[in-house]
Amino acid sequence: MEKRGTTFLLFLLLATLGFSQHYKMFAEGHNFVKEIKDLGPSTIDSILLARPTNTVLYQLLDSTRSWNFGTSNWATSPYSKRINYSYDANFNQTGYIYQDYSTVTATWNNTSKYDFLFDPNSNLLENVTYTWTGSAWQGNSKTVFTYTATNKPLSATNFTWNTSSSSWSNYWRDTYTYSPQSEIMFYESWNGSSWQIDGRITRVFDSNNNMLSNSSESYSNSVWTPNVQELYSYTSFNATLSYTHQYGSGSNWMNNFKINYTYDTNNNPATYTSQTWVSNSWENQLLVTYTYVANNLMTSLGQGWTGSAWINDSKYSYTYNSANKMLTQIQEKWVANAWVGDYKIVQIYDVNNNEISNSVSTWTNSAWKKMNSVDQYRDANGYSYAFAVKNYYPYGGPAISGDSLVSYYHNVVGLNEWTMGTPQLSIYPNPNNGHFTLKTKESKGQIEVYDLVGTRVYQVKIENSNTFLNLSWLSKGIYILQVSEGNNKSAARISIE
Repeated sequence: MEKRGTTFLLFLLLATLGFSQHYKMFAEGHNFVKEIKDLGPSTIDSILLARPTNTVLYQLLDSTRSWNFGTSNWATSPYSKRINYSYDANFNQTGYIYQDYSTVTATWNNTSKYDFLFDPNSNLLENVTYTWTGSAWQGNSKTVFTYTATNKPLSATNFTWNTSSSSWSNYWRDTYTYSPQSEIMFYESWNGSSWQIDGRITRVFDSNNNMLSNSSESYSNSVWTPNVQELYSYTSFNATLSYTHQYGSGSNWMNNFKINYTYDTNNNPATYTSQTWVSNSWENQLLVTYTYVANNLMTSLGQGWTGSAWINDSKYSYTYNSANKMLTQIQEKWVANAWVGDYKIVQIYDVNNNEISNSVSTWTNSAWKKMNSVDQYRDANGYSYAFAVKNYYPYGGPAISGDSLVSYYHNVVGLNEWTMGTPQLSIYPNPNNGHFTLKTKESKGQIEVYDLVGTRVYQVKIENSNTFLNLSWLSKGIYILQVSEGNNKSAARISIE
């Protein structure tokens, strides 16, 4: 059964994480354990690469293959594949089939099937999943979407397959309403005879489309009950100035924790201060201080509050190549009044500055010991068609487990206003936890963020070539960030982890 995708997401840094873990999550911008995830359907799920005269090379997947890792080498027997990828005239992915490999029978077996339908504006209209019964495809889950005349989400209705009646049955529904500065999403469930309101999410925006509040309420017995609320304030250049997290207590909102930001003269984040609500006042908990060289982040220092002073806890240091691509990231912890190595990330690039390797090591017995690595293999156009993930144990020893993914595709060249991965914009860190800096060629324009089904989840105007964004309220995953500057549009993938 399909997991509901509109569940309200909480930004639970201080509320759920210990001090060091929270700082690690914010400062490092990378997860130490990498996963290879299917990116799902999207107009831009196929990589777009800039080409002369506004032509675009679409590299469309035909199939993918995954292999297990053997104790001595990469196993030759695959374990899963996705085949029969299809696309519409706008290059939206319209379907594929997932198969598993049986080592017992040495055959490929159907597992699941996915179909997608888009309108002429590339809005997703229908998403259907099927399971293989052994002889035929049987419906599993279906979601139908509608939109306003301006392509905003209007409704999403989910159905499950009723095997008794061989028909689709209502399961859940989301409906959206809009005003000039706000939007409300009502989420409902089917009780067998009618739709029942379960709750709502209300978002309020300022005149620059910056989100001011994001609140979740549940509905029962004709009464709305507060669950979670997030409040934001912004600088004159639309960067987040403060973030306040509140929880519901009866019919009231109660403070939980707060984050304050400052910026340097180049509008780069300078400090990040978190506070918790204790005895009706804000109490310091964490201070992160950033330093830069030529707008490249060089260090981030994390300090904890003792009640009267800040003390060192963790530090991150970064190095870059001549193209401002990150080469190393070293995390250190403060032990006995000295910095001691903790983790190190090393990234390697090809001559075109495409990342081809990423390894993570831990400091053990006065030396760096490799924990895991991800190698990427690219074609002449820079498209990453294969990944190889290896885990090492004991650390620094041989690779004992891992995974690999190979993609097979074909090229389609067409006209398009999009450019992907061009020097028009850069994002750092990326991956990130929702907090990142966007650097653009121009200082005026519009930012729009889309999920991988093409729904716009965020937009804001930019007034500076350096913009700090806080999208921590979004679900973890891959998003497409588009920057419109006059008649030009640039786009890049962002990974929120």
